[in-house]
Amino acid sequence: MRPLKEIFTRAFVRNQLNCGYALGVLLSLLVLCSCARAHSSLSRGPASVVIDSGPGDRGPLVVMIGLQSGEELPFLLDTGAPVTCLDESLLPRLGRRLGEVTGSNFGVQHQVGVYEAPQLWLGHTPLKMTGTNVITWNFKQGPSKGPYPYVGILGMHVLLNYCIQLDFAAHRMRFLDPVGADRSGWGAAFAMTDVGDGCLAISENLVGAQGPGSLIDTGYRGDGFLTPELFQRWTNHARLAGDGEMRAPQARLGQERYSNVRYLNAESLSLGDLPRPYNGIGLYFLSRHLVTFDFPNHTMYLKRRGG
Repeated sequence: MRPLKEIFTRAFVRNQLNCGYALGVLLSLLVLCSCARAHSSLSRGPASVVIDSGPGDRGPLVVMIGLQSGEELPFLLDTGAPVTCLDESLLPRLGRRLGEVTGSNFGVQHQVGVYEAPQLWLGHTPLKMTGTNVITWNFKQGPSKGPYPYVGILGMHVLLNYCIQLDFAAHRMRFLDPVGADRSGWGAAFAMTDVGDGCLAISENLVGAQGPGSLIDTGYRGDGFLTPELFQRWTNHARLAGDGEMRAPQARLGQERYSNVRYLNAESLSLGDLPRPYNGIGLYFLSRHLVTFDFPNHTMYLKRRGG
C-alpha cells in the first residue's frame, strides 16, 4: 500500500443479519481529508425524498442516490457506518484510485480500495461529504443468502452534515433546518455522542439498565442488541426466540415503555473493536416513531407512533 496523506479511522459497514444479510464487515481504512474541495449543496438538502424500509418497516432502509451521470442507484442509509462504501460493480463510476488498505471480514483479511469520492446527489441537490474519499467493497464476499437490494452504503461522513427526519408512515425522509426549525412536534430528545469513529450513541439502552449506552444503527434491521454482559443478565427475565434473540416482556427507553421488543447478543454481530462495548438500537425499533436526527446538534428526537 503506497503512503497517503490521510486521517486514520475505522469503518464498520453493517448489513442485516436477521433476514440473511451479513452484519459486521470491519474495515481499517484511510480517509483523505481536504479543505480544497468546494460543495455547492444546501445545508438543508432537498425538501423530501422517498425511502423504502421494506415490508413492515423491517428494512433495509434504502434511498435512491444519484451520480454525476444522472443515474440513480439504491443506497442503504446506515447511521452505523462511518464512511460511504460502494460495491465494486461501481468502480467504472469512481474517480482516481488512491490506494488500498487491509480489511477483515469475519476474520478473513483482504484488500479494500480507497477512491476519490464521486459527487452524490439526492434529487437535484449535491450532498455534502466530510472528507473526499470513499471505500469499495465486494458485497458478494459476505456470507449473504441472497442479493443485496442496494449497491452503496451512505455513511455518517455524509449524514452528519444534515438534520433529517424519517417518517416511516409516509415513507419519506425530510431535510430540516438545523437552526430555525420548530422542534415542538419532534418528541423526546436524546443527546448523542461520538463513539470515536463518527457514529453516534445515546446514553440510554432499551432495558433501562445502568451500563453502556446505545449505538444508533439504522443499518441493523432488528430492534436492538445488547452487550454480552447485559444480554446474559436479561436472559434470566425473558425467553429466547428460536433464532437466538431474546424477547423482552417490557422494554424501556427514556420515559416510554414498549412491548414485544427483541434483542440480539452483540457478541454475535462482529462489531469490531469499538472504543468500549455498546448496546445498539436498530431500524425496527426506530420505525415505531417519527425519528428526527439533528446531526449538526448531536440530538435524536423520537415521537412515538405505535408499539
